[in-house]
Amino acid sequence: SNKSAVKATDYAIPSRDENAKQPSWFEIGERNVEIIELVQQLENEGRHATPDEQTLLADYKGWGSSKIEIFPHPTKGYSSPRWEALGEKLKSLLTDSEYATARRTTQYAHYTPPSIVNGIYAALKQFGFKGGQVFEPASGIGVFNGLMPRDMASKSHYVGVELDPMTALIAKHLYPLSDMTMGDYTKVKLPDNHFDVAVGNPPFADISYSYGAGKNKKPYLIHDYFFAKTLDKLKPGGVMAFVTS
Repeated sequence: SNKSAVKATDYAIPSRDENAKQPSWFEIGERNVEIIELVQQLENEGRHATPDEQTLLADYKGWGSSKIEIFPHPTKGYSSPRWEALGEKLKSLLTDSEYATARRTTQYAHYTPPSIVNGIYAALKQFGFKGGQVFEPASGIGVFNGLMPRDMASKSHYVGVELDPMTALIAKHLYPLSDMTMGDYTKVKLPDNHFDVAVGNPPFADISYSYGAGKNKKPYLIHDYFFAKTLDKLKPGGVMAFVTS
């Protein structure tokens, strides 16, 4: 990498106190916009994030909650002047395609609580997984990457795929030594029979994609599509540990 102002080190997301006072939804929206401004600054300056900046980046929550009203309703517009001002600021920061993709993520960008992630890794340990090739589609900012137990992470290579360009950039600045890729999982080509473990929280939405070949090709709702495609990416004997309904 040409980014040398700060030495690249993968950063573990700090543990959250889930009982601590939570910010308001508007404060979460403001924080998200602040983080987007920081990412653009890092890109313009061509450098890695400092540890303090990474701590801020790790607080990115995305736009999945209906309580974050930063995008105008198709007929009603914004719910209040302050949301309108914040929404217009976000729009000014993003390109048209970035804005459209961010708005699209409101359907499924719900980040996974640390307690769930930790539970999945505890299960993987019981299955005997000590390290290897780890894959996460719809990886967001890389929460599963950041919360991987250190002994497991030291023996693993993590590959993440994220649709939203800004979210993918945040992940790259949080984990510069991991393979964080921006792309549409329905189009991304990855080798079959390659990964030891797949982890994650695949998106839910009323959208279907075809998967398979020949007579086996059929439409899947997006959640099921992630399961079907990812199974093919696992080695024989690999484990897929996904959040599902």
